[in-house]
This record gives sequence, C-alpha cells and structure tokens, in this order.
Amino acid sequence: MNVHVARPAPLRRSRPKKRNWTISDVDRMLDAGIIDRRELIELIGGEIVPMSAKGSAHEFCGKPQIYAAIAVRD
Repeated sequence: MNVHVARPAPLRRSRPKKRNWTISDVDRMLDAGIIDRRELIELIGGEIVPMSAKGSAHEFCGKPQIYAAIAVRD
C-alpha cells in the first residue's frame, strides 16, 4: 500500500529591515545615555561603527615619508 505524506513548506524567515541611523538619532542616543560620550564611534553609511585606535602599523607608515622629507631638506 502506498501512502502519500505531504511535507509542509519550509519556513522562510524574513530578516528584519535594516535601519540606517542619522546624526540626530545618534545625538538622541548620546543624550539618553545609550551611547557613552567617551566612546569613540563613527557613523558610516548609516551604521554606527566603533573607531579603531591608531596602531603601530599606522604610525610606522608615516615615518619613512617624514624621514625622507627631513633628509631632502638637509
């Protein structure tokens, strides 16, 4: 005997719609204390992104040009 069992359709989960933040949104978050004023952040393309600290690689990249400029002046 053949029995046909219907399988339910797979559930499709919808992603929540992404919200782009504005400067006024960030200002209100700062005023409400949601974001600490000492926290270093950037607003890039509507996303709140923590700023990365300058590392030693960043510092190193500028020094050869500075030394070269000093050598040319001397």
